Amino acid sequence: MKTIQQILKQPEVTFVVTDSGIGGLSVFAELISLIQSGNYFKKAKLIFFNALFDANSGYNRLATAFEKAQHFDNALFAIQKQYHPDLVLIACNTLSVIYPQTHFAQFSDIPVIGIVDAGVNLIRATLIQNSDSNVIIFGTPTTINANSYRQKLIESGIAANRIIQQGCLELTDSIEKGWNSPQTRKYIELYSHLALKQFTQPDAPFFASLNCTHYGYAAKIWEAVLQEKSQYFQGLINPNSAMLEFMKNEHQANHQTQTVLQIEVISKVEISEQTRDAIGNLLSKISIAATNALQSYRWVKNLF
Repeated sequence: MKTIQQILKQPEVTFVVTDSGIGGLSVFAELISLIQSGNYFKKAKLIFFNALFDANSGYNRLATAFEKAQHFDNALFAIQKQYHPDLVLIACNTLSVIYPQTHFAQFSDIPVIGIVDAGVNLIRATLIQNSDSNVIIFGTPTTINANSYRQKLIESGIAANRIIQQGCLELTDSIEKGWNSPQTRKYIELYSHLALKQFTQPDAPFFASLNCTHYGYAAKIWEAVLQEKSQYFQGLINPNSAMLEFMKNEHQANHQTQTVLQIEVISKVEISEQTRDAIGNLLSKISIAATNALQSYRWVKNLF
């Protein structure tokens, strides 16, 4: 298996970003922007692969870890067969905690970067810098039930009583339908309320970590709601861009005078025009190319 450093020295690369929906498009957009501005490669093929298997279901609605791993395995092997990527980035907390249980993780020699470790490192650094503060980790039920963040933070030296976790059922779907809709705000208000009730010391300062890539789209709503509910709210932690730290190295940049980019968004399920417009407007602040790729995405019903 090649190392990340070896891959970054290649003149041509294929990177695939995957998610169980379109939350990871924010990571995809930032990756495009970094590669465009950094001229790391002579040619770069960048694919966003939506690993959602059914528009009427989803990984968080499946009953068992085996079922979740099986569906993600199908997506991963389809990525390998169709694109032969140099690197896969799992821009999804749900899929990142599922990944170790897949056959792909055991047998593939393709390097894979998940978002969980980046999130843990960012939360840990924030709590070390703010030694009197706690953190609320907001995530999907799968992410929270896996307990990966809590365990990794405790193993890294963060006291267990500084960590609150709150699962957010249906919030991801609501954000995709409308990140600034009244329904999305109601969900954020509900889960913020449930999280704050868990504090044994209500006057303790705290940060809120958005550990689902979708949640960052509604960052302004999270901030407004948490500020309304508590004077002790210190700010948001958003791990999305942290997973691209491996790219943010000046010594790796500017190997080439220009990078030729090939960009594609592909999905097994339909992405509605309403969703493409709403999310596309947000992505345009990071990368117009990402917005254009989303608008012209390929819908392939038998993708995996």
